[in-house]
Amino acid sequence: MVEITLYGPTDPTGDPDWGRSSDILTRRPKNCIILYMPRGARFVFKNAFYHVFNRGINKQEIFRSDDDYFFFLKKLNDLKKKYDHSIYALCLMPNHFHISIQTRKVSISKIMSSLATSYSMYFNRIYKHFGPVFQNRFKSILVENDPYFIKLSQYIYLNPVKAGLVEDPMQ
Repeated sequence: MVEITLYGPTDPTGDPDWGRSSDILTRRPKNCIILYMPRGARFVFKNAFYHVFNRGINKQEIFRSDDDYFFFLKKLNDLKKKYDHSIYALCLMPNHFHISIQTRKVSISKIMSSLATSYSMYFNRIYKHFGPVFQNRFKSILVENDPYFIKLSQYIYLNPVKAGLVEDPMQ
């Protein structure tokens, strides 16, 4: 009989070198097949509130000029017309962004993949860049209560102040 053990993206043994060394086969139980599972699915709900964020690959700038910010915002606005959603807070930093968004019928993945794809195509064309613009797929945190929603808004609006880019969040 063969035992099948499913491991997710995290290390099941607590060993920081697990899976990196050639002796992994000697450290697993006999007759055990190790299968790696893909990343977990997103929680998707109608009328859900999310904190969505992403950054440039290798923490590089994704907004190099005012035109870049304008394109991103225009695309986000165009998608608002195409996919019914609301934006409550937004912060575009030179190398990353944060968005507080409420979805309605269309999933957050559909909205964000459309935005990331359009922006990446624009960025690659303008800057003669090849390959991905963003470090990973976007991250999203489900906003489950009002106190978190308030703290999230504060965090998003104060992000440029904390980074020393502006003195006043209204700038």
